[in-house]
Amino acid sequence: MSARRPPNLDASPNQQSIIIVGGGIVGSYLAYECALAGWEVDVFDPQPEPAASYANAGIMALSYAQPMSNLRALVTGAKAVLAGGGGIELATPLPLRTLGWLSKFAWASRPGHTKRHIRTIYNMARTSVDLYAELEQRESTDLHLRRTGWLYVATSPKALRAQAREAATVAPAGVRSQLLDAVETRACEPALASDIAGGVFYPDDVSFQPGHVTATVRNAAQSRGARFHTATVTSGRAASDGGAVSVETDLGEHHRARHVVIAAGAQSGEVARLFGGRVAVEPGVGWSVEIPADGPVASRALMSIDDHVVINSADTRVRLSGGMRFGGEPRTAPTPAEIDALVRAATRLVPAVGEFDREAAVARIGSRPMTADGLPIFKKIGRGVTVLTGHGTLGMTLAPFTARRVFDLLCNDTRLD
Repeated sequence: MSARRPPNLDASPNQQSIIIVGGGIVGSYLAYECALAGWEVDVFDPQPEPAASYANAGIMALSYAQPMSNLRALVTGAKAVLAGGGGIELATPLPLRTLGWLSKFAWASRPGHTKRHIRTIYNMARTSVDLYAELEQRESTDLHLRRTGWLYVATSPKALRAQAREAATVAPAGVRSQLLDAVETRACEPALASDIAGGVFYPDDVSFQPGHVTATVRNAAQSRGARFHTATVTSGRAASDGGAVSVETDLGEHHRARHVVIAAGAQSGEVARLFGGRVAVEPGVGWSVEIPADGPVASRALMSIDDHVVINSADTRVRLSGGMRFGGEPRTAPTPAEIDALVRAATRLVPAVGEFDREAAVARIGSRPMTADGLPIFKKIGRGVTVLTGHGTLGMTLAPFTARRVFDLLCNDTRLD
């Protein structure tokens, strides 16, 4: 937490000043862009380690170019819910808000909508990878990005065929992939179990440790002058004619700036209401567990197509992640059953995972900000107040592009709608 300073009551709307609500990867990257340009930057987040940015799978997924609102995901998700598996859960009873969101998601899953946006998402992701590399070079730092691709592995021919169709759908946008038989898949990753049907390899996907990347971007922003506060924004007021935007925190502090950007992930709708705005994002809860390991259990990131579980191995730990839960009360940790399901699925794919001691494992949970159409949101909701959210499962993947885009628009005083 930064040292307390006097309330910023004299900020002029003509100053290059910004308040960012949300200190995850999206808010941190926007803070970096603004601080790099010499802006006065204050970032507020109630958690020193925002949940979704630390609990995610750790993949820059250029292969995820198809919006999640697509017909295959809709059908697969419905089957998983009815069967009680596949990592998709719906709370019972579902809130009316969630039911409304799901109906919009179903409508957005029609084929015409999906195909229109594949190239857009891929280009955003491709640019983001380049922007991360620029940050590394400019700041003489290392994000520890592993450019070893992402191998999707199927234990059933049906799952392999489905993933092959997915790869063919996104290929025209520029997403490279290789369809592998069982022998080729095990040659690509020798740690795999013997009873697999094959795989699809995406060579351009990048794996990393999400906590390290988020902390490094945050440190880069701080080194450029951005201030990070562990505090909750409790009220806000959009600018009047010629005025500044103001916020108040749970510490009793008042701050003013030329711009406020709400980058609070799945909580962005709640924050937007403080300023009289509305944002349609639905929390999609996922979970992960990090298990200490003697060394890497695999040479690259893996995805179980059948169980929808990601295995991301680093030098001294392996991260398992999955799950998508809609509705229900907020939770601070995954359940033992959810952790067990991750471990069992990962062990089926990579037997060595089951050999590690889970006593020292660290489990995390985070809410992804999901939009019905699968596209991020950046729009103005009031004078001087902008929302940047809705990255879904692609927060780490799209953060640099969307942060740069919003910064450019703020600089040009362009209307966001």
